[in-house]
Amino acid sequence: NAESGPLTLFGIFSMPYISQVYLMFHGELTSEAISAGPESLEVGMFTREQIPWDELAFPVVTHSLNLFYQLGTDKVHHAWFSRGADRNVVLHSID
Repeated sequence: NAESGPLTLFGIFSMPYISQVYLMFHGELTSEAISAGPESLEVGMFTREQIPWDELAFPVVTHSLNLFYQLGTDKVHHAWFSRGADRNVVLHSID
């Protein structure tokens, strides 16, 4: 749970192997008050250097954050993912 100003679409990420599409948004918080909700056990505020990469629950979140820092927010990004033979999530394309 968090309060923010207007949100802008950052990316549309398709994961056909699990029949899911993720829409990722970005925006600025209007309050520092944050709390866990029904789909999160804990939340925190981190700088880029402090992000606990090995503790992120979903690979698409890891990929999305990396793309956010690498590509910026000048446009809406589109990508699709598959699961490799080693069960790792693989990013196939980004535009």
